[in-house]
Amino acid sequence: MFKWKFILLINFIILLPLLVFAQSGRKQVLEGNKLFLEEKYDEANNKYRDALVNNPENPVIHFNIGNAQYKKKKFEEAIKDFEKSISADDINMQAQAYYNMGNTLYRMNKLPESILMYTQSLKLNPEDEDAKYNLEFVRAKLKDQAQKQKNQQQDQQQQEQQQQQQNKEQDQKEQEDQQKKQEHNHRLVLSRLCSRSQA
Repeated sequence: MFKWKFILLINFIILLPLLVFAQSGRKQVLEGNKLFLEEKYDEANNKYRDALVNNPENPVIHFNIGNAQYKKKKFEEAIKDFEKSISADDINMQAQAYYNMGNTLYRMNKLPESILMYTQSLKLNPEDEDAKYNLEFVRAKLKDQAQKQKNQQQDQQQQEQQQQQQNKEQDQKEQEDQQKKQEHNHRLVLSRLCSRSQA
């Protein structure tokens, strides 16, 4: 089963020291984190956005907003914020942003793009077992989809060929029936002519 490791909790522990912004911004992020853990994603998102007022380019805040958007199934918006969090100086933060973009793109059924994000995450953090697992999982799913599509095309071609064969047989039967009918009518005319000439 696909591992949906959302690494928000780890980020709170690892990345909190990276929050170099005004005390009010930090307080809002901490409040947002608390709300996020309580699964109050709209409220958490609002707190994070309040923190952005003082620090509009802060990658950690954008990362947290991306997580909240993901949880609310607002995947397009989540991607935008994860992209903004890639600008972080911290390689682990970048790797996690790529990882979360991979998860988000997977949920959007954009499998090739998801693969690219997991690959990028692994370039930055080659030891991430979850990213490795997800990468292989999505590759297998993409391969499976391609095989199913190929099978569907083959089935459709077979059905079209069968339909063409049935149409051909139907046309041939109709021609034979028409020919028999003409021959029968011709015999009838001949038999009437023969019976008149004998009388």
